[in-house]
Amino acid sequence: MQVPQPLQPLSGASGYLVTGGPGSIQHKAQSCKLSTLLNARYKSCRDVFRRNAERYQLLRRDVLNLANLHIRMLLENPEAYTGGFPDILSLNFWRVLFQLVPNNVLVTTTVLNNNLPQQVYQDVLNTYNQHYLRALRNELGQANYQPPTLTACLNYVGQNHFAHQIVTNTAQHLIRNTSSFMVRAFTGHLRNYEDQGVVMPRGGPSKLGMFLYM
Repeated sequence: MQVPQPLQPLSGASGYLVTGGPGSIQHKAQSCKLSTLLNARYKSCRDVFRRNAERYQLLRRDVLNLANLHIRMLLENPEAYTGGFPDILSLNFWRVLFQLVPNNVLVTTTVLNNNLPQQVYQDVLNTYNQHYLRALRNELGQANYQPPTLTACLNYVGQNHFAHQIVTNTAQHLIRNTSSFMVRAFTGHLRNYEDQGVVMPRGGPSKLGMFLYM
């Protein structure tokens, strides 16, 4: 059996190509620059990839802004949102937001691939139509910002990639910060009593909240 021998690293790459005898596998997956993989006559494709990557990053930012606005509106005006708190670990929730932000117009029909509970979806539409779009317009109703758009195929791939990424990151964040969230919950509850005139021990709600958690 012939043992493959490593060659020199690819220019701009972090890995090696390996070779062996006839019929042997000559491939090893490693991260490398896109320019290393592209044939010379396809170098112009780099600009296409770059533009789409920039559009995706802008859409990703807009989706996070919409999600943050929706949660804040729900907490500040719970009576206006009958669907309750959305499941932020739901892939469908993030997919719907990703489909909404490129529209930049009032959305009254059901977005494709929408598997959210009907009332939760209506709450998201309410935030998008009544608050998010208004923040993007001037006093004359003219749009100050035009969100980027992707092709149908790239949009589908992008929304699924983003949804899986954000759900994974959110779950890890919640797991790693459980103790902090518990202390904040206890502290907030105790501050409600303090506002009602209940005398707190030395150190106030923060110290007592930490003590209750421990």
